[in-house]
Amino acid sequence: MSFTTSINIERDFGKIINHFASGIHSFCLIGSYGTGKSSFILALENCLCGKTVGKNVLLSQRGQFNSFEQFSFINIVGDYASLANLLASHLNAESKNVISVLDNHYNRLQKTNQFLVIVIDEFGKVLEHAAKNNPEKEMYFLQKFCESSTTQRN
Repeated sequence: MSFTTSINIERDFGKIINHFASGIHSFCLIGSYGTGKSSFILALENCLCGKTVGKNVLLSQRGQFNSFEQFSFINIVGDYASLANLLASHLNAESKNVISVLDNHYNRLQKTNQFLVIVIDEFGKVLEHAAKNNPEKEMYFLQKFCESSTTQRN
């Protein structure tokens, strides 16, 4: 199997499902400005949450994601701000304990058989902020976030 760190929405939609099944649970959608990345995410969310019907849906059956059929989304639009603060505001948490709150949120969803999807649109703005504002602290949080996402959610 070849490894890829990104998905191009114009050619690689099927790879998301195939890569997820092989153990890759984080995806970076790439494309030029205006190619529909945000629209794709919204369409995927609507499809997974059963809000889209008809023969032209992205996924005709849910369940490709570890047999989950219920999904909970945390949608974040990136800003020139700390990812910890952005996550904390969505979780009604303090940024100093946001990983713990996220883990608790994830565990509550698991008990109700829901799959958690975290979407960060405009992630480059978060990275620009991190590069200019205490990069060591920001990158360490990103590392903890990624490790938590992969170790707790496989």
